[in-house]
Amino acid sequence: MFGESRNASKRVSVAPVAAPPYYAVPLAVGISYTMGGIEIDAQARVIGRNGEPIPGLFAAGSCTGGVEGGPIGGYIGGYLKAVGLGLIAGHSIGAMIKTGTT
Repeated sequence: MFGESRNASKRVSVAPVAAPPYYAVPLAVGISYTMGGIEIDAQARVIGRNGEPIPGLFAAGSCTGGVEGGPIGGYIGGYLKAVGLGLIAGHSIGAMIKTGTT
């Protein structure tokens, strides 16, 4: 199981599929990504049209823009943006709650 030790008794054994019927599904793998989205600051706060953070509004993941590096940037990965910015947003929210600010 996920998160279990390799030697755990709950481990699921893996074996090849030995007998028919066999089924196949045609797939086309690709990455679709716009590299644009909601403007955020270094604390993952959403920036409003006035250039200031919108109180209490945070964003993470593929909806965020400006993280890939502007005109010379490249794809950094959806999970990186989701997990990294999610952690940053969580820390920012925690600090906001601790200090009583918005």
